[in-house]
Amino acid sequence: MYEYIRGEIVAKSPTHVILDAGGIGYRMSISANAYEKLPPRGQSATVLVHLHVREDVLCLYGFVTQEERELFGRLTDVSGVGPKGALALLSGATPERLLTAVEEGDLAFLKSVKGVGEKIAKRIITELRADYPQLEAVVLHRGPAAGPVGDAVQALMQLGAKQVEATRAVKLAIEKTGPDASVEELLREALRAR
Repeated sequence: MYEYIRGEIVAKSPTHVILDAGGIGYRMSISANAYEKLPPRGQSATVLVHLHVREDVLCLYGFVTQEERELFGRLTDVSGVGPKGALALLSGATPERLLTAVEEGDLAFLKSVKGVGEKIAKRIITELRADYPQLEAVVLHRGPAAGPVGDAVQALMQLGAKQVEATRAVKLAIEKTGPDASVEELLREALRAR
């Protein structure tokens, strides 16, 4: 129903933001990650929106990135994870980190989020793994970047690494070699890191 709301930030906290758009104040629940990315009070912002309908209540949830909104929607589809639980998960980690936890079956990480027990953590892993290729494409920006970085990621994937692992290894390699490194330098460092 709503795609986004653009307006001036009237109030902002780690749990919600209020935008004045056309003289109407919209209050949206947000994650701690969204809070950090939003500009300060008084500035203009565009917030992506998810409208959650519950019996007789309409709740707005706001996101700064499409990746976070996509993962929020998928998390709320998991039985036992409501909007508050999904926001707690997104406040505790980036979408990329959550996907890594799903891919690796990292129960300990998911259980470290307040309100997520072992049963729900297992359900999140099981249900999100079924949609992993689609989520990976959206959250990890539909494949590796172009240039030496993308070529290094592709080469690691051809050697058997999963995209998340290959991307992580190349990011670590960039930290050691610098952003202008060649494909060969990136691969050498990335293979050492694995």
